[in-house]
Amino acid sequence: MRKMLTELLVALILGIVPTQNSAAETSGDTIAITDVTIIDVVDGTISNNMTLIIEGNIISEIGATIAVEILKHAKIVRATGKYVIPGLWDMHAHTSSEANTRGIIYPLFIANGITGIRVMSADCFEPCWELTLNIEQSKKIQEDVREGKLIGPRAILASTYIRGAKPGDSSTVKAPGTKEHGKELVHLLMDRGVDFIKIYDELPREAYFGIAEEANKQGIPFAGHTPVAEKA
Repeated sequence: MRKMLTELLVALILGIVPTQNSAAETSGDTIAITDVTIIDVVDGTISNNMTLIIEGNIISEIGATIAVEILKHAKIVRATGKYVIPGLWDMHAHTSSEANTRGIIYPLFIANGITGIRVMSADCFEPCWELTLNIEQSKKIQEDVREGKLIGPRAILASTYIRGAKPGDSSTVKAPGTKEHGKELVHLLMDRGVDFIKIYDELPREAYFGIAEEANKQGIPFAGHTPVAEKA
């Protein structure tokens, strides 16, 4: 029996209406998706006329429809002509205002089969632009997704853009100019609770190496753009 988290799988079964199984009471705890085509994205195998049994948040069984036993209390979703694939990840995603993110962006990710995202700037520093979120807002949205209050993907949350300073304006917070600034910044961002550090184009070479050294030491990832100074 195969088991996996249902959040790693998305059914592309738009327009299907669940039907109740005989006269038994339908329960939200068990769902049977029947007569569906499953795409194995590892080896390209296409399996027709399959059934998935979902119990709670676990896919408890996958098998040929003629061979899988469906319990009487299960909610049945007829998926003839439809497909199931693993949930997709968007590794370079951006959010908007809290209202737009909750009402439009997050539901659209799910509608397009994206069950996980990497938000490349999830923590603005004050003052924040009206279309940016700080880490507290970003984490609250994720909490609501986990608790089923909001339809949306799981998210890995990046810091604000870490870029270079204007002449005479070097600082630890948003525009580190030295190696020590970079090291200090790693701890500041860890204290804020971001999942990884977002590097941007204008970050000076020494600051970049300071961030890289300390981030590796502390075990927090850094990602984003390769600074222009490092390419030179």
